[in-house]
Amino acid sequence: MNQYICSDLNNYINNNQKNKYATIHLVDINPKDFTLLDLDQLYPGLIENVKHGDIIENARYSGFRSDGISMIYQENGVKKRICVGYDLSDCNPSPRFKIFKDFVPSHWDPEFMHINSYIDSNLAEFYWHDEYPIMMMDSDKFPDLKNPNNYQSTNLDLKGWSMNSTIYYTVFSHDRENYLFCTVDLDLIDNFSVVTNSIYPTKKMLNNIPFLKILEKTHISIENMIMIDPNF
Repeated sequence: MNQYICSDLNNYINNNQKNKYATIHLVDINPKDFTLLDLDQLYPGLIENVKHGDIIENARYSGFRSDGISMIYQENGVKKRICVGYDLSDCNPSPRFKIFKDFVPSHWDPEFMHINSYIDSNLAEFYWHDEYPIMMMDSDKFPDLKNPNNYQSTNLDLKGWSMNSTIYYTVFSHDRENYLFCTVDLDLIDNFSVVTNSIYPTKKMLNNIPFLKILEKTHISIENMIMIDPNF
């Protein structure tokens, strides 16, 4: 496996700032539609510790998709609780958050998030749609990603995948960090807004030599890869 793919994700997290990723705060509270005041009374100090984009998992109700999950949205110094739906199309980070504006693409990846438990269990049970988060991105802020001449392409052996075997990719920079941006259809780049983060699709391709060569050629680590979601 090439040097840009991290084989020990836990070690990777410990060697990087945890505030780069969301924290899951595990609680047990009733009623299901609690307020932040209710939460602070039950767990003094919790609200002070949560940050913009963090996840509160109510273990009393979690375990099916994102049921029992809410997110913290902070605006003008005020923290608000945003509910996350658990229907298949809803169980993703709130569309109020946008990557690059608010966070890096891997901010809510299950393998990178830190768990802060206020209960006996230390195991988060919720999961995103199809295991990886679908996120919003303001494509108008990145005009170079809309130019098909900026893309290279390679063929992938995606056995069992109901998607195009050709992947188009380009590299762009944001805040002195390089990112690998991919799509399976160049027709999607004109007005995209919904993207997926790297870890889940990358895992399915880890044994795909052409894909590994893309990562090695571009010198991009897997948590900095995103692609347009072709299903939205």
